[in-house]
Amino acid sequence: MIGVVRAAQNRQAQLLADARIGTTAGAQSYTIPSGTQYILIELYGGAGAGGAAVTYAAGRTNFFMGGGGGGGGGYVRHEYKGARGGDVLNFVIGSSGTGSTSTRGTSGGNTSLTSLMRGGETTQDFSGIVAYGGFGGGRAGSLAARASGGTGGLGTGGNSYNGNGANGVVGGLSAGVGSNGGGGGYGGQEPYFDGEFTTFINNSGAGGVYQTATRAVTGGNALGSLIGGGGGGGGYMISTVYSDENKGATGGLGGIRIRAYG
Repeated sequence: MIGVVRAAQNRQAQLLADARIGTTAGAQSYTIPSGTQYILIELYGGAGAGGAAVTYAAGRTNFFMGGGGGGGGGYVRHEYKGARGGDVLNFVIGSSGTGSTSTRGTSGGNTSLTSLMRGGETTQDFSGIVAYGGFGGGRAGSLAARASGGTGGLGTGGNSYNGNGANGVVGGLSAGVGSNGGGGGYGGQEPYFDGEFTTFINNSGAGGVYQTATRAVTGGNALGSLIGGGGGGGGYMISTVYSDENKGATGGLGGIRIRAYG
C-alpha cells in the first residue's frame, strides 16, 4: 500500500490539451477537458500601431519626421489548480492597434481572464489578471517633439510570471531629404535561458524606410510566436502627398494559451 501511495505522489502530471486561441479579438471561452487537475494559462496582449509620418516647413526648409513605432503587448503566466473537466474559462483577447495617415497609432487591446464557471455558476473571479496592450506610436507634434515610440504593455496579476512588452522606437527626423519610421516594440514573454543569457524573440514590425520606399511593417500576432503582439512600425515620409507612405502599420493581435494537466 505504501508503494502505491508513493507511486501516485511521484507521478508526473500529463498534458491533456494545449489550446492556442487568438485569431479574433473580443470575449471568448474555453471548456476544460475531462480529467484536468490544473491549468497553466498564458496571456498575450495586443500591440500598438505605428504613428503617422509628417512634414513641417521652417523657413525655406522642409523637415520630414517619421512616425514612432507601436509598443509591444504584455505577457502573463498564471497557474490555477482549481479547474476541473467541464468548467468554462472566460477571457478576452486583445485587439490589434491600427494606424492612419494623420494621427498617432491606436493602442492594442488588453487580453484578460474573466472567470471560471462550473454548472453555470462562477467559481473563480480572475479580475486583475491582464496582459495589457501596447500603446500606439506617436505622430510628431512639432520640430522640437519627434514622434515618440509607444510604451509597451504591462503584465499584471499572474502567480507565475508577469512580463512587459518593449517600447516602440522614436521616429526619424531629417531636413530636406526624408525620414524613416521607428520600429515597433517586441511583445512580452517569459524569458528563457539558452545556455548563456536570457533571450527575447523580436516579433515587432519594422518602420518604413524612405530610401527604398518600403512601407511600415505590421507587427506579428501573438499566436505566431507565442509572445505578446508585436508593435507596428511607424510610417516614413519623403513628400507631403505620396500614396500612403506616411501611414503607421498595424500592431499584432493578442492571444491566449491554455494547457490542461491531469
